[in-house]
Amino acid sequence: MFGLFAAVLMYFEGVKHLGLQDVFGSAALAALIGVAAWYGMFRLSYRPPTWGTIGSDLAHCQLCIVCGYDLASIRDGDDGCIVCPECGGAWRLAEVQGRPVDPRPGET
Repeated sequence: MFGLFAAVLMYFEGVKHLGLQDVFGSAALAALIGVAAWYGMFRLSYRPPTWGTIGSDLAHCQLCIVCGYDLASIRDGDDGCIVCPECGGAWRLAEVQGRPVDPRPGET
């Protein structure tokens, strides 16, 4: 909406300063300002996903965060980590999934 308002305002300002002989220039200037304003508003409202949210989503699906290997059938080790047989990464997926985990097994 702001881009449209800015484009119309710039069109009338262009006609006022350039006259009616250069209506194409006024329209082009208005379109340029309108597109720039629209793009600026789009970039302010759109946020691409971060690696933290992607990793969290992969962990909820029980996939390795590095290589995407299915870790659902692999049991937790003594330290609470699941070791990926594909890439060797060790993950504490229980923390992400909301299961209770002892942070230091063997210590009380």
